[in-house]
Amino acid sequence: MYSIYAWGSASILTVICVIMDFVPSVPKELIRPEIGVTKCWFNTNEARALYFYLPMSVTVVCNICLFISTALKIVRHKKDTAAHLRSSESRRHDDNKQWFNLYLKLFIVMGINWSMEIISWVFETNSPAYIWYLTDLTNTLQGLIIFIIFVWKEKI
Repeated sequence: MYSIYAWGSASILTVICVIMDFVPSVPKELIRPEIGVTKCWFNTNEARALYFYLPMSVTVVCNICLFISTALKIVRHKKDTAAHLRSSESRRHDDNKQWFNLYLKLFIVMGINWSMEIISWVFETNSPAYIWYLTDLTNTLQGLIIFIIFVWKEKI
């Protein structure tokens, strides 16, 4: 289901962009992506807002809501089972805690970067560009940061 969601939503957005750009019967007054017209990106701020930042904002908000929901369920589950845990169940509970910590780290590394990308776009005209260099740098180095957090360990 997750793969269908991830690949399906990206595919649908791509198909919409292709239709808007290449189907001649689409009315001219609609906002078109116009990718590659003047640069290798969306041609106008309106297109960027509609086809990039709006879907990204929806995804980030959904991820935040789902993460909070998951965290609350884990806390509730921990309280409910704390008194009843036996040794084998305790180990499984610790494994679940480790998975949660892994997801928390991923959420922080990826979620905050994308959230800051949206915030920097919203305030792009009201602030100097150098303010956003750090967030742009961390977004650019996201793969390296994930590698350092999850792979570059003595145990691994």
